[in-house]
Amino acid sequence: MCDDGPRIPTSRTEGGQAMDQERVPPELARLWRIAPDAKRGRPARLDVGTVVDAAVALADREGIAAVTLPRVAEALDVTKMSLYRHVGSKDELLDLMRDAAQGPVPEALAGTGPWRERLRRWAVEQMAVLTAHPWLAQVPPSGPPSGPNGIDWFDAGLRTMRPTRLDWGAKVGAIMIVSGYVLSAAQLAQSLARGREGTGLDQAAAEREYGRAMARLVDPERFPDAAALFGGGLLEDTGRTPARTTSSSAWTSSSTAWPSLSRPPRSSRQRNGPAPKKRGAGPVSFSGPRTPGSAARTRWPARRPPRRSPSTGTAAPTGTRGSTAAPPPRRRPSSPRSRRA
Repeated sequence: MCDDGPRIPTSRTEGGQAMDQERVPPELARLWRIAPDAKRGRPARLDVGTVVDAAVALADREGIAAVTLPRVAEALDVTKMSLYRHVGSKDELLDLMRDAAQGPVPEALAGTGPWRERLRRWAVEQMAVLTAHPWLAQVPPSGPPSGPNGIDWFDAGLRTMRPTRLDWGAKVGAIMIVSGYVLSAAQLAQSLARGREGTGLDQAAAEREYGRAMARLVDPERFPDAAALFGGGLLEDTGRTPARTTSSSAWTSSSTAWPSLSRPPRSSRQRNGPAPKKRGAGPVSFSGPRTPGSAARTRWPARRPPRRSPSTGTAAPTGTRGSTAAPPPRRRPSSPRSRRA
């Protein structure tokens, strides 16, 4: 049976000549720009890269809603049917656009340092990509990263956590949480921008107006913490704090975006002391990292020793609280025969 699908080049595989004959799905071949077997004839006018670049440029100019196959064909001065030789469907085109717009990982992520700071920098760079291509935040992911640029970002995120003792599952979970937060922050920033359209205010000015209005309306007796927030001047300083470098919004600012990735100062931990233990809860400790196939070792609270009688030294019965008197023996219920007697 003859198969005309693209093949994985030998240089891209680890199996050598045996892997040279392995076929890949056409959509993955187009995502990785693996050309099908060369055929004789005049070279094609279009290729996957040309179609994707035109679609990305259209989305940057007019938004993702404007990206349709007829519009892309019009931008390239070709027919719609000619695009299907290079793109299988509209959904596949969106996947190709997402990977292309992400681009390779910037050189700023190639440095070293504490893993928390590197992971935070990775998230900030992702936010910069979403700011440069706002339509990316509106394209729902169709699956895990599978293109070269998506894998590049995924690999860079995993490298930031090399110093940790997390297993692969925990690292993937951390990447998903942080990238999901970045996506949510970008979507929130776009929603806030649409909400202030026609007001003539930027986000910082809109938040200052909001804070001042809430400070007048919020009753401190009914909403004590909210009143303290609005009266604390946080929204008055929006956009003026030098630490906020990626956004001028108090809601999407990088200074408050990833609090779980930075530890509190050592002095504050020493001043506050350890967290109080719940009464009645025993200590539970995990010795060493949790790895797949190995259960965590826990230390359970020891059982309380039985109470001793002060006079005899023997264990007191349960419920007597040290009393020397023995509990009365239980009376066995009488049988029906004895009751008749």
